[in-house]
Amino acid sequence: MQALRERRCQVEHHVGPASYATADRSELGLKLIAVRQRQMQPVHDVYERVFGVVVHGEKRIELGEQRFVCGAGSFLISAVDLPVAVQITNASHEQPFIALAMKLRPVRPPTTAIARER
Repeated sequence: MQALRERRCQVEHHVGPASYATADRSELGLKLIAVRQRQMQPVHDVYERVFGVVVHGEKRIELGEQRFVCGAGSFLISAVDLPVAVQITNASHEQPFIALAMKLRPVRPPTTAIARER
């Protein structure tokens, strides 16, 4: 849990004090997220290929008929684009929802030139 507390401080430092704040580090494929108020309704979104970790707070993810509650230490790995409904259910200015998301980039095998004999 100490590691999660440290990540929370780091994310809050980078994103700033807004009610919904993000910091994108596109060169790393990393997004830092802080939400300082709970959402009354789910927000529809598409999760791209991603590895995400909840650092603090809680959110609910709906995927079709399935519902997942994700609290501190929960993670999500998505290998395909997923249409979801997301609701931050536990967040305030004093106890914000904090998360990290890293895009997963497909790795292409190296191409090899093969010379043909003529």
